Amino acid sequence: MTKRKGRPWGQLKPGSQAQQAMAEWLRDQVEQSGMTIRDLAAVIHCTKDTISRSLGGAETPTWEFTKNLVEAVGPRDARSQAILLNKAKTLWQQARTTRSTVETIQHAMTPFAVKALHEAADFLSARSVEIRSTIRTCNDAGQLLAFILGAMTVAVSQLTDERDELRHQLNRERQARARSSMAAEFLEDAQVRLSAAEQRRDRTEEQLMEANRLLGQAYELNNHLIAKHTNLVAELLRLSGGVLSTEDLLTQADTLTVSTPLFGPVDQDASDTILNSTGERLAESMRSLSQLANQLGPQFIPEVPLDFAEHGRLRQNAGFRLFSVLREIALDPIDCVAALVDNGLRRRWSPDSPLLIELTTWEGGVSIADDGQPLDVTYWLTDLGNSSDPPGDPRHDKSVSASGMSVLIAIARLGTHLTVESTAHQTNRSLTATLDMRRMQSSESVLDATDVRSSSAESQPGNRIAIRHEPGSLNMAPLKPRLLARWLGDTFSYLLRYGGLQIVVDGEPVLARMPCAWSETRSVERGSELIPAVMNIDIQLSPTHFCGTCSAIYDSDVLSCEYCQGRVRPRSNRVWGWLGIQRYLDRNDFGIDFLSHGRKILRRDKSLFVWNSSDLQEIEYPIDSPRNEGRIIGEIHCDFVPLNYQKNHFDYGSRYWKELVEGLRGVGPLRPQFAKKYGYQPNESPLARLFFGYRRTEPGLRCLIPGDGVKSLDLTSWVDRFRAGDPDLQSDQRWFEAASQHDHPSRRSISGPDKATRREGEVR
Repeated sequence: MTKRKGRPWGQLKPGSQAQQAMAEWLRDQVEQSGMTIRDLAAVIHCTKDTISRSLGGAETPTWEFTKNLVEAVGPRDARSQAILLNKAKTLWQQARTTRSTVETIQHAMTPFAVKALHEAADFLSARSVEIRSTIRTCNDAGQLLAFILGAMTVAVSQLTDERDELRHQLNRERQARARSSMAAEFLEDAQVRLSAAEQRRDRTEEQLMEANRLLGQAYELNNHLIAKHTNLVAELLRLSGGVLSTEDLLTQADTLTVSTPLFGPVDQDASDTILNSTGERLAESMRSLSQLANQLGPQFIPEVPLDFAEHGRLRQNAGFRLFSVLREIALDPIDCVAALVDNGLRRRWSPDSPLLIELTTWEGGVSIADDGQPLDVTYWLTDLGNSSDPPGDPRHDKSVSASGMSVLIAIARLGTHLTVESTAHQTNRSLTATLDMRRMQSSESVLDATDVRSSSAESQPGNRIAIRHEPGSLNMAPLKPRLLARWLGDTFSYLLRYGGLQIVVDGEPVLARMPCAWSETRSVERGSELIPAVMNIDIQLSPTHFCGTCSAIYDSDVLSCEYCQGRVRPRSNRVWGWLGIQRYLDRNDFGIDFLSHGRKILRRDKSLFVWNSSDLQEIEYPIDSPRNEGRIIGEIHCDFVPLNYQKNHFDYGSRYWKELVEGLRGVGPLRPQFAKKYGYQPNESPLARLFFGYRRTEPGLRCLIPGDGVKSLDLTSWVDRFRAGDPDLQSDQRWFEAASQHDHPSRRSISGPDKATRREGEVR
């Protein structure tokens, strides 16, 4: 006899003796067949629960069930099967006609149960009347409580208004006391500044007398140079044998003419103007003679008169005296290097000319070399030392003055010793200045702490700035070349791609960080409108009026500057670039890049995705992604917006930034229902259109999201390969195919056992 597999039978449930006998007999038949409950249920086409309940002993199964079970577990010959069916029929009839003990008790208890039910019904009816009465009483009490609550709400509102009014009065009293205290401090400070101004006037008069003396020396030197030039012209005409014409020589001679400057009022600005004018005229004369001498030979190259530079622009060093303070300004090392790279960009031969910048790092410092126009070393150092204009001075355009200050902060942060070397392209002579910035804090002039040397150059033409620090004196983390190269490739991405800029870090070229955006030809349809994946931006904002002499800025058109009487000219304020959709979603790697003169000031900025009103700040994107992932990106050029001194933020309080934000995202919210709720017209700005078209993140062509037919693809490996320069993923064709195959998986199946590949975004 085959023993049945599976779980053992449970105990029989209470029932009649006939029912339990039949259940015991059926269990024996199943046990002898060796079939499990699962196998038996499949043969007789019923559930396992039905079999367990029918063989439990508490109820009589149907004859059809009993017959099917006996035929399934019994022998296959007809005679034996008929005997078993007769036996089963007999047991079934006995079980059906015999009541169980429970059924007998239930039958006997039926009259008593009916009577108890009637009594319970009467009791419940009476209780329902009481409950309805209680409910009416509660409703009346609730209405009374609602009236009392309303009265209390009005009282609380009145008390809140009174409290706010008392707070405003208290704040006004505090402000009044603070203003009176400030007024006293201001008066004391004004007296100190008045005394300082009188001392400055005395010094200015002395400087003006010194400037007159130096100007006389400049005239004498210039006359000496003109005489030398005349002799050189005569010698050249004699030796050239007609190679050079007289007109060429006369053109060179015209550049040496020096006109007598007009002396203005006796103040610091006039003294500075005279000194600067004298130095510039002398430098112009020297450059003209150098160009002429190059045609005669190296033996005629003049030397730089260092004795004159000693009394010229190198006298002032206000910025370097703040060296210890500037070192404590929070500016990241990579931002410091970016400021020096930005400084090198200003020495291009023309805006479109190529420029090579080479960075070399070592344990004790960093050097930056470029092949741009040679700089006047002494002029550059002095101009850098005078970059500490107060940020509140309304006469200066912050975007101009911030350049020198950011370089000064970068130098102070990166080291203590500065070396500036410049080699001319034609003269092949090098001028090197070495500066100990720690000595500048107590020196009378830059020259006292500077070693300036002129010699024959052995290096390539161009400029080199080296900054080193003493061991243990650096108050920030050292530079890491790989991180620096990646960050520079991001910050100067536009110039590396289109601006002719080439940056090399420790011998390795820097690769531009390419935007992973969909092509301009891609679009989605919303209603009857096609919304492209990339929108070009070109907005003309209200112009700025500035003085061409002192760079003072005016909000309205005026004829002359109120500070220097210079001519005020309009400047066009143009916002240009693009906004678009990234090919992948990410929690952090999205947002808009804002550039000033080709350098990214804000990288992947998300401030335009927040709507700010007078009393509300609402994040509007991303809000539809379950993981808060976004994909709106862009590259916006706004050269006219003022920067802070570190050149890592714009002046968010200026009207230029506010006009830029309004031009890109509009005045009201991006969400139509939200705008309607607060009384704004529908937002038609470029950012609002992209938000409307691409706010959702369902896979497929409807939202331009790559998918596998079921869900969105994990594109992590694709993004890494794109950043590494994989040519197969640079265009958006493969990304577009992945989005299309989600809608039509039968065209090119991407399903299969390689789940890891599908998670990484591999389309098969």
